Amino acid sequence: MRKNQVKAVTEVFYAPVLVSLVVIGIFVFDPHSSDWLRYQRVSIGNGEYWRLITGHLCHLGELHLLFNVLGMWLVTFLLFDVLRGYRWFLIFGFCVLGTSLGLWYFSPEVIRYVGLSGALHGLVVAGGILDLRNLVLNNAVLLGGVFGKIIWEHSSYYDNAMSELIGGHVLVDSHMYGAIAGVVIGVAIGLKDHLAKQINNG
Repeated sequence: MRKNQVKAVTEVFYAPVLVSLVVIGIFVFDPHSSDWLRYQRVSIGNGEYWRLITGHLCHLGELHLLFNVLGMWLVTFLLFDVLRGYRWFLIFGFCVLGTSLGLWYFSPEVIRYVGLSGALHGLVVAGGILDLRNLVLNNAVLLGGVFGKIIWEHSSYYDNAMSELIGGHVLVDSHMYGAIAGVVIGVAIGLKDHLAKQINNG
């Protein structure tokens, strides 16, 4: 029983542990690491495509890093039934790439971007969709809250006060693109699980 418990805990938390170590390691070597890794439109246009992924692992400062890491752990803890192991990495990676492609194609005015927040919006949306079958009301409220927040961020009522804390402008477009990516991957995995269950049940 004890071995099974350790295995279950490891399956849930090894992904956020690994990402936490990576982002902290990158931050330790700032500003040199960010020079090579952040999302930077001109550099990506010149063929440095890794920045589409690695830009999300860089941060503006200590508070920016802290908020993102704590947010990642909170999302993982709240949705651990559906966000674990390879699935966590699959969703996270898809949302990272989806956010970057959204910025590239639909927000060409964005020259630089760093941070996990776009991918985290996608992670919580995908997790909420996948967990709807278990806790319908809770996850409906969660999803409504996320999309309500995004609508507010794109309205004239939004106050970008967080920028003073993290030391840079909060790029709310990244939240929108990450959430859209979360919908796509969440629905895709949910349909796959549903079809697999139907096949197994004959």
